[in-house]
Amino acid sequence: MLQHVLTHELPIYSKMLKFAGIGESALDERLEDLITAQTDPTIALYAKDGEVTVRISTKAAGEAEAMARLEELEERIRERGPEFMYASEDVPIEKVIVDFMADRGWTLSAAESCTGGLVAESLTSIPGSASMFLGGIICYTNQIKEKLVHIPHGLLEGEDVPGAVSGEVAEALAENVRMVMDSDFGISVTGVAGPGYAERKPVGLVYIGLAQRGKATEVHELHLQGNRETIRLRAAKALLYRLWQRLMSSKEEEQ
Repeated sequence: MLQHVLTHELPIYSKMLKFAGIGESALDERLEDLITAQTDPTIALYAKDGEVTVRISTKAAGEAEAMARLEELEERIRERGPEFMYASEDVPIEKVIVDFMADRGWTLSAAESCTGGLVAESLTSIPGSASMFLGGIICYTNQIKEKLVHIPHGLLEGEDVPGAVSGEVAEALAENVRMVMDSDFGISVTGVAGPGYAERKPVGLVYIGLAQRGKATEVHELHLQGNRETIRLRAAKALLYRLWQRLMSSKEEEQ
């Protein structure tokens, strides 16, 4: 949807492109030649809460003319990072996920440790999420990881074990929460948000897991920067981004 601003000159039309999984500086580098050469349309980047918004704007006599210009520029921008651009309107990634899964009748469950429910909160803030989000478990302690998500004690505690903050536990959390809730997808996050070390592992070390019925489970290791709240937010956003990527891969398999 185009945004329309009236001025004493030609009207200004704008469109928002949304990116996740890439920082503002990295995206700026990919678009550097387009930004340097810009006259009309113009390009502006804004970063907030683990996402980047690119606003493209043009002056035109009418909406049809503006749309043609902006769509051409949008395609050139998309080509620079198709794996990061999740929407061509001003919406959060969780809405894209909720709408996509609800349309297909797919269900999701989550096991969260260091994020403490941030992922579930962001998804359930979207109208219609009840049709796709079955529930989440905040498994903050090892005891709850064992009792509710059935993580083997041997993965969590003892000599020479992976520990709660590990790829092995992220994988087991995603797979087990999916089975416990009988959902099509299961996601997980475990990490060290700080301010101190945990299990002799550094602040910012995070693992996320994505399980899908009938498919191999993905695990991603992250090294995040910032204070406690920033790390927790970035971990939640990173998990949503990886889930979106997984959904797009599943969409391609449908075709």
